[in-house]
Amino acid sequence: MTDEAKRWRNVAVTAVCALATLVAVDQALRLVAPLKPLLEIDEAMEQYERGDPTVLVLGSSHARSFVVLGRQLAERTGGAERLQPVPVEWGKYTPYLWTLEHRIAPVLEQTAADGRLVRPSLKRVIFVTEWWDSTTLDIGNGLLTMALPARAWQWKDFWADVFENNLTSFNQNFLQRVWRGLWPWSVLVQDRGHENVAGAIRDALKRPDAAAKQAVYDARIAEWQKMIEGGVDRICDAEQMAALDRIVGYFTGRGLEVTMLLYPRKPGTLTDKAKATTLARFSLRMKAYADAHGLRFVDQTSQNPLTDADFADDFDHVLPDGNERWARWALDGALAFLTKGVAR
Repeated sequence: MTDEAKRWRNVAVTAVCALATLVAVDQALRLVAPLKPLLEIDEAMEQYERGDPTVLVLGSSHARSFVVLGRQLAERTGGAERLQPVPVEWGKYTPYLWTLEHRIAPVLEQTAADGRLVRPSLKRVIFVTEWWDSTTLDIGNGLLTMALPARAWQWKDFWADVFENNLTSFNQNFLQRVWRGLWPWSVLVQDRGHENVAGAIRDALKRPDAAAKQAVYDARIAEWQKMIEGGVDRICDAEQMAALDRIVGYFTGRGLEVTMLLYPRKPGTLTDKAKATTLARFSLRMKAYADAHGLRFVDQTSQNPLTDADFADDFDHVLPDGNERWARWALDGALAFLTKGVAR
């Protein structure tokens, strides 16, 4: 073997060893911070294309709770009712509208050669929302549609934006999503930007004492309470409500029955002041909006079976057991119409 060949062999051996070490470290980290795959728009639309749902759920990441409700609904109806959630991270009405127009509508409206709908069974829509969805994004927190490249874009949307604006930090979010999609098993790749691994390692090495943990919890509760109380003058932003008009107009224009559902919130984050101001005002505005547009209205913001313990550490999303209990409660109550096929 020549010296040149030996050098290349050594490089190859080194590369293989490095890759094997990286894979081993990645697998070890999965024991500390297990991957938690979440339903995203691409997968949701693939499910829609393969199936023929009778109920569509559009909302923020909160729409993922309806994965559980959809399973329970199918069990109760023997598969006659099929529910498809479409979760749009960083829920606002403008990104919902973009997702509807660019991802949902083309699938919903697809026709066969004879002009008939390929998927004709959709009859109901549940629009999941809360007060925050109707506000503009806080100044300094980025673009309102910041989640779209990372969650909703396809290659055609990326190239269209590059052609118009060149390569930017905004459209590069799409490339990062593509990269993550190539490594679905990798904790290191999937955790980029989230720091779940770092937090899990810190907790494993040095678990905080009960007092310190409670102090952190109390501080976060206070932040959430202040944020919700401060939202009273920001709800129902004109741009967001205009987008809502187009969303509702599209669905009702196709003869679909629409339910507006205000999603449950962590009880501890809701002060009496918030309930009397931000939440009450938003509920009244949305109830009036629903009545004016012929929509069913369901407010589960604070009237639900969930406790603080049912919410994840982010104070925003419901844990699996809580979702199971909430879904049963909802299907026994305000959403029972889904199991009975009755009109409003």
